[in-house]
Amino acid sequence: MAHWKNPVREKAPEGACLWEKAPEGAHAWEKAPEGARLQEKAPEGAQNQNLKIILNSEGIAYTLENSPPVEAPTGCSPEELQTYKDWCDQDLRSKFYMQASMNDELQRCFEGAKHAVDIHFHLKELFGEQKCPIIHASVKELITLRLQDGDSVHEHGARMIGLVEKLVDMDLVLPVELTIDVLLLSLPSSFDFFVVNFNMNKIEPTFEEL
Repeated sequence: MAHWKNPVREKAPEGACLWEKAPEGAHAWEKAPEGARLQEKAPEGAQNQNLKIILNSEGIAYTLENSPPVEAPTGCSPEELQTYKDWCDQDLRSKFYMQASMNDELQRCFEGAKHAVDIHFHLKELFGEQKCPIIHASVKELITLRLQDGDSVHEHGARMIGLVEKLVDMDLVLPVELTIDVLLLSLPSSFDFFVVNFNMNKIEPTFEEL
């Protein structure tokens, strides 16, 4: 008797196991047209946060990282066989959700994809490069942002925290000491006494506390 585990977290709704009809064929995404690659707001289409929220709410986001085996293990129990079928159904549902969130060009590119993880992987390849200019612009704004006398210190701090969190969302985590230095350097000369006192007393707050 085979002992087999899989990452299924939630049982799929009743119905036929559509995985048996997964389309065959070449990897269509390898020939994605320029229009599909350069579509406006692409990261907010097929691979946006709203889609991940939907997949997480249905307990099927794991299909973005794992695809079901080609076939059920030999000698598996009826329960394991049902779990395998559920996994296949949920993988197909994720794939359909992703395709439904795309524009027409991307839908045609990925209509031959067999699994959700295939789409997820190649979308990261297609649009991952778009993070670079966003990161550059965010870092530039962060280090050049300056508080003017009379402006709201709270709003200035909130703006800088937002930029730091935006970089974290793009996998760029700045050291706390650096973010604090950047914040202190953004203050006008009227804050010089505060900055000197801060450095002399070696205060170590978090960026948010500062």
